[in-house]
Amino acid sequence: MSDKEAVIRFREYNFDQDPKWKELVENLSIFDEPGSYAYENKLYRQKKKYYHSKVEPILSILGDDDYKQHVTYKKGEENSQTNTDDAPPQNNPSTESSPPSQTQQIQGGVVHKYFRRFYKSLTTATLLNLSAFTSSILSILLMLFSTGLSRSFYYLSLFSLAFLYLGTYFANKGFSLESLKLLCSDVFGLYAAIILTFLTTPQSITFSLLITLWAFSPLPSLVQRFMNRNNIQNANIQSLVNKAATYSPAVPMAAAKLELYLLLEQVMGLFSSNRQFVRLFAVFFYLSSRYPLSPPLRNQIYSIRLALDQLTNHPNCPQIIRNVYQRAKISLGG
Repeated sequence: MSDKEAVIRFREYNFDQDPKWKELVENLSIFDEPGSYAYENKLYRQKKKYYHSKVEPILSILGDDDYKQHVTYKKGEENSQTNTDDAPPQNNPSTESSPPSQTQQIQGGVVHKYFRRFYKSLTTATLLNLSAFTSSILSILLMLFSTGLSRSFYYLSLFSLAFLYLGTYFANKGFSLESLKLLCSDVFGLYAAIILTFLTTPQSITFSLLITLWAFSPLPSLVQRFMNRNNIQNANIQSLVNKAATYSPAVPMAAAKLELYLLLEQVMGLFSSNRQFVRLFAVFFYLSSRYPLSPPLRNQIYSIRLALDQLTNHPNCPQIIRNVYQRAKISLGG
């Protein structure tokens, strides 16, 4: 058979139906944004290597063929022009799509590679979520009995989730000054920032409840995927996972209520001897950043606003309270 026919077989090979390729992709650590040219080009190189080793030798035929040529073949010459906007700049070697230098690879390539694999691992996410969930429940129970051991479990739950969120964030964004600047605009970064704030301040039972919900939310799907991947079949565990999954849809709304109560708790704490200004600032910053990202939080705030509107519009409401409320609404952008 000719080389041309071999190239056609490769381009028309259905990787999506290959279970070994799917397993390989799950363990790949491609740093670039999924869907970008750089990401697809690196994924295409892996496809060539996989096809060469598992299906038929092809690398000597394809040579330096890249993802753009592959897309051009797939879509035809008339559609190939649509892909030029996604191509990397040709005259700027410092862009993200350019390959890292040998020095960069020696300094952090190997370490970062295993770091990304660790934090993108299903096992890692499952274990850290389980650790946070069980530790937070134990800390709450022990706190009710005024046991000093509750503080240890409290910090363990916070550390587990902060460890997971920060690791996942840096595994996706990489270690750079720019990624540090964007840390608190990312969902994982927001969670990690407020957890670290409470990690350095006294114990809070409200925050323990919130950690329990945050850790519980992804657990049913994580455990289910873990069981499927490792072919674990246990009727008791499966029944427990199914029951937990029925409660998952209600978790975001419950978490939103606790987040607002946490803010109220910090405001009320200003009138006590144990004032925590750092906590109040951290919670307010967290909620203001989460507001556009969280529909449950917006719904809760809207419900509170409607209730306050009805209360202040009541004929028996003092005018001074009505004026204070209206000014507060204006100040908060309401």
